[in-house]
Amino acid sequence: MTLEGRDNDFVVSMCVDSDSMCVCYRHRLRPDAQNIGPSKAAIAGGIAGGAAAIGLVLYFTLRKAPSITGCVQSVDGEVSLTDEKDHRPYAITGKSPDLKAGRRVRLRGKKIQGNDGRFTFRTKKIDHDYGSCGT
Repeated sequence: MTLEGRDNDFVVSMCVDSDSMCVCYRHRLRPDAQNIGPSKAAIAGGIAGGAAAIGLVLYFTLRKAPSITGCVQSVDGEVSLTDEKDHRPYAITGKSPDLKAGRRVRLRGKKIQGNDGRFTFRTKKIDHDYGSCGT
């Protein structure tokens, strides 16, 4: 004789044979009956991934490009500027058609050191024009 019953998420089976031996089997109806929804590790991973994405978006939207400030010089058609902070001369490239020799400006862009040791500044924009350089 075989009897079956339900106990929460388990099926209980009992078999009784002619010698009055009793054997019980207990097995889950569904393997994931107690694990509804994502695990704690999946939630923590989602939170960490979301925080990293927000951090990257904030970094790339709020960061400012490097800048140099100094007096513009023009020698033989090459525009250069000596930065007031690090006192290095930079050859100016990029968006610099409005630069005139004798003007003190702040430029935003990228500092590049060449293989020959010379520094170049690739201008993205003229951030501020302070007027003529003092003598």
